[in-house]
Amino acid sequence: MMLGLSTLAIGLLLTATTPQIPVPWYDRAKTESEMQGKATTQTINVALPADGSNGWLGILWILVASFPAALGGAVLQPAINSLITKSADKNEVGGILGVSSGFYSAANAITPLFFGSLFQWFGAPVPFLVGGALLAVLWVLATRLIKA
Repeated sequence: MMLGLSTLAIGLLLTATTPQIPVPWYDRAKTESEMQGKATTQTINVALPADGSNGWLGILWILVASFPAALGGAVLQPAINSLITKSADKNEVGGILGVSSGFYSAANAITPLFFGSLFQWFGAPVPFLVGGALLAVLWVLATRLIKA
């Protein structure tokens, strides 16, 4: 569980710090012309980058950041379920795992709404910074509260 929390936090924080370098084929004028006349009901706080300084660093950075995020996400839920089964009474394991699954499903429903709102109101890096910071705090709490 500690590995899952820490690597997911690192992956999210790395994602938040991805350099804002346009891909080599980016053309601002073309992008703006494609966006003209498209009806929208929302304002999203993400500015288009200027032309020039195009490159591969942003793509490479996000690929590197995706690895710890994917590893942490893949390890975390099974580790939590393992801790639940080890600490719960044998007669209550199924019920507690059901409650855990319910919380997991609720988080999967609520998280996109909350972090999507942060993205819209404050910009692209903010949801990843907030998520990484929350996981880092959980990691600190878990190291103090969970006995190996």
